[in-house]
Amino acid sequence: MNAKAKSKLLCRYDQAWMAERLLTELSKHHIKYQVISCPREYASVILGGGQDKIEIFVSEHDFNEAVKFYNKLNLTLVTTEVTSETASYELKNSDRSYFKKIIFFSFLGALLLPIVFNWVATINYRMLRKQSTSSKMNNIALFVLICGWIVAVVEVIMIFTLYI
Repeated sequence: MNAKAKSKLLCRYDQAWMAERLLTELSKHHIKYQVISCPREYASVILGGGQDKIEIFVSEHDFNEAVKFYNKLNLTLVTTEVTSETASYELKNSDRSYFKKIIFFSFLGALLLPIVFNWVATINYRMLRKQSTSSKMNNIALFVLICGWIVAVVEVIMIFTLYI
């Protein structure tokens, strides 16, 4: 689908596997679609769930035919018109999402598997630094990250000195 072409949001799903039937039906009838998804949230990384929201867009030309197949599958329709260049705000990995991941993984890093979780928090901090314009959020995240690493290093040293 042409990135500049006007498209309509056909539907939105909370989990990608729920869209498989519709995507198969659209492909079978040669209706071009675009799937826009966001990265998985931190809870799904830890708990193993699939919190990967997706949106399916079709061109205005194919929209009525896509709705027909959508209704055939007895699904609820979302009718929002947007350009295919822009995804919904909620699908973008926001600064707040990176911030929550840093805090979450830093605390887990201090309590469980210190090196692994702090490494993941560090990766999220780097993503936040690239994207965020809020120096206050960056500073708070950096402070929590440094504290997490200090606790992790002390914890590892204590484990090695006590048990080895």
